[in-house]
Amino acid sequence: MKASSKFVLTAVLFFVATAVAYNTVLTAEYRKGEYKDPYLNYSDLNLKGFTDVAISGAHNMRFKVIQGEHKVYVHKNAAAYVQVKQDGNRLIVRTVLPEKVNYQSNIYQVVIAVPELKSLQTDAAYTSNGEEVIIDNAMELFTGYSGVSVVLEDLEVDSLSLTQDHGSKVTLKNNRINALHATVGMKSNSYSILELYSSNKIANADLQIQNRSELVMQDLRIPNLNYTFSERAKATMTGASLASVLKK
Repeated sequence: MKASSKFVLTAVLFFVATAVAYNTVLTAEYRKGEYKDPYLNYSDLNLKGFTDVAISGAHNMRFKVIQGEHKVYVHKNAAAYVQVKQDGNRLIVRTVLPEKVNYQSNIYQVVIAVPELKSLQTDAAYTSNGEEVIIDNAMELFTGYSGVSVVLEDLEVDSLSLTQDHGSKVTLKNNRINALHATVGMKSNSYSILELYSSNKIANADLQIQNRSELVMQDLRIPNLNYTFSERAKATMTGASLASVLKK
């Protein structure tokens, strides 16, 4: 047999063997139902009883808060760089990163489920090489990458208090909230971003957009909206959202 023919035959056999092995793995996962588990690669920290969440260091990791029985899931690839503790009713999450570690990706590194979220506090402060680092400007985080955010999704609550500081970004999707109280960008020079999508149902909102921070409203109408903007704050809204503002 010619050398070229041997090479082709070897390549074909390797491809077939690889395909068979891959198919075997998929079949095993299918039989166990693992392909249905969205948290297969996460660890459950088994924390219960919290109603308030504080996230510090949401500058290059993705966080998601949903409604459900108390769960705190941390992705296995980020476990070494996330510190989580509970102080009474308050869940505290903080990132601790080596200088060159960057976990920007299309997955959520931390997913938090809570039956009734009462308050969320976010900050863009984290620990790197033993020192605290603060990112003031949220826009610095999103150059070429828009996925870094704390996402609240599918929540149904009567009242929610939201406090953002420094360069943190919070996005609300598909929530039903009777009363939203938000203070965005508390400390001097903060550029926080609050993003509200049209899929939300918010009856009442009191929004304080401070310092250099920004409110983004995508086709969302809020029947009873009160707001205050600092001189340096800004808003980005579609026409449908402007109707809520012009009613004031």
